[in-house]
This record gives sequence, C-alpha cells and structure tokens, in this order.
Amino acid sequence: MTAHAKPPGRLLIVDLDAVLLPDVGDPQPSCRPRAQAVETLARLHQAGARVFLLVTTGDEGDGLALDRRLTQCDRLQQIMREAGGRLEGAVVAALEPASVTAVAEALADVARRAQARLADICVVSMTEHVPAGVAHYRLADGADFPTLAEF
Repeated sequence: MTAHAKPPGRLLIVDLDAVLLPDVGDPQPSCRPRAQAVETLARLHQAGARVFLLVTTGDEGDGLALDRRLTQCDRLQQIMREAGGRLEGAVVAALEPASVTAVAEALADVARRAQARLADICVVSMTEHVPAGVAHYRLADGADFPTLAEF
C-alpha cells in the first residue's frame, strides 16, 4: 500500500429504494429521502464509512428507468454534500425476479474496486436479494431509515 492510498474501511452499500421514499405517480425523478437517511449516511461517512448506492433495475428495456434512477443518484449526491457527507459511487444491478446473483456480482465488483473484502460490506436494503456472508440490514416497508446507533 502506498502512502497516499486510502485505507479500505467499512463499505456501506445502500439500496436507493431504502433511502428514497417511493414515488406516487410522479413522472419526474424525485429525490425525497426517508426520515433521517441523509443525516445518518452523512455521519457514517464522516466516521470513515465509504458509502455507495445500489441501484437495482427491473426488466424495463427502454433505458428510461435506468436514466431516472441515475438522475436520482445525482440529486442524492447533492443532498449528501449539503449535509456534509459523500457518496463514493453507485453500482447497478439488473434484477430479474428473485435474482441474488446480480446483487452478489455487483457487491463483489464494489469490494474489488474498493480493495475490500465482502466481509467489510454492510448492505441496507428493502429486499432479500443479498448474498450470504454480507451483513444485511433489511428495512421494513414504511420504516424510517436506521439511526446511527443501529449501525
């Protein structure tokens, strides 16, 4: 490891759906974070966690859904900066129904790029599509984002 390399640290990979409130028939990409999500993520970043977004897409073939999701990521990055935090990036997993494989491959890719082990990853999501061996905080439907103390 060179003197200027950033130590790996804990990776927090947050499913975009766990951070944002669901859209209710809104045709424009909205970015309304769940209660305490931005504050918690900003504090975790300040405490040394490396925060990434997991963006899952369904089988929409036109690319508009992915574009909408990436627009939400950009806006969330701005909101995080305003709160004193930072998103290190986003990883996209194309989900077919009940596909743990796509998420596992995406997490392995993030770990490799971040020079970390899968055991260093904690995933916050609303889905069960998280491979074994990765710490997982499953957010219940309608629940607030976990507080800093819950990590």
